[in-house]
Amino acid sequence: MMGKIDNTLSHDRDWAALKATYDSDGVVLLPGLIQGPWLSSMQQAVNDYRKLDPGNGQTENFSRSPGRVVIRWMGREIEAVQKLVTDSGVAPVVGKLCGATQLKFWYDLTLVYTVGSPYGGSPWHHDIPAFPFRGTQMPSLWIALSPVDEDRSPLMFIKSSHKSATLYPPSGDKAASLPSGYASLPDWDGLVARGEVEKVWWPMQAGDALLMHQNVVHSTTNNRSKDGERVSIITRWIGEDVRWQRDAFSMQIPGIESASIIDGTAPTGDAFIDVKL
Repeated sequence: MMGKIDNTLSHDRDWAALKATYDSDGVVLLPGLIQGPWLSSMQQAVNDYRKLDPGNGQTENFSRSPGRVVIRWMGREIEAVQKLVTDSGVAPVVGKLCGATQLKFWYDLTLVYTVGSPYGGSPWHHDIPAFPFRGTQMPSLWIALSPVDEDRSPLMFIKSSHKSATLYPPSGDKAASLPSGYASLPDWDGLVARGEVEKVWWPMQAGDALLMHQNVVHSTTNNRSKDGERVSIITRWIGEDVRWQRDAFSMQIPGIESASIIDGTAPTGDAFIDVKL
């Protein structure tokens, strides 16, 4: 049986400084968060689950586009993901840094960027429009399952962009009419080039992680490396201040009927795993 992550809750991490970085920048690097059997079990789980991909069309669990494979909801079936969430010790890290004293896991997303495709990157966006909730405690824990470098689809962030209350539509479309609170996506690359905002990213090894705020703007390039795929798994969490609040861009959570959701109430039910902190 695998034990909890040896170094996750040790005193060699300056938690106050890490939380201050998360609060200030909207993202914080956590080197070596998962290691040893925890890392290898997740790598194996993804490799095994990919064999179930039908390879054509889109299903609830698989979708693909040139240069990219997306796997969703693996944690509803695969024990390794469930144990990562409940037993590994990552949940207390998430709670500590986002300020939650209660935490629920609700969604996992695995992204594979394949080698040699000119396509496959994701444009600048933030995740909050797709979430059918609102609150301050909705972080995502992004775990590298392969090395990441400048050519291998690094995850890039607009530093401190989470501090803005403005929302941007998931597609980035410059629509003439947007819901209240939304605005057309700025030219982030232009803003970076002019020095008006700061872009940050990190080279990473398998097992390193990023905790990212739900509002922070981020993007990914295509995989220009010749050395292998870039693989990551993202686990998504909600804390005690989160409530249902849907709009035109909110995703549907499989297994939850829209008619059963009451906006303004706390999410509960089988789709949410309460995790001990």
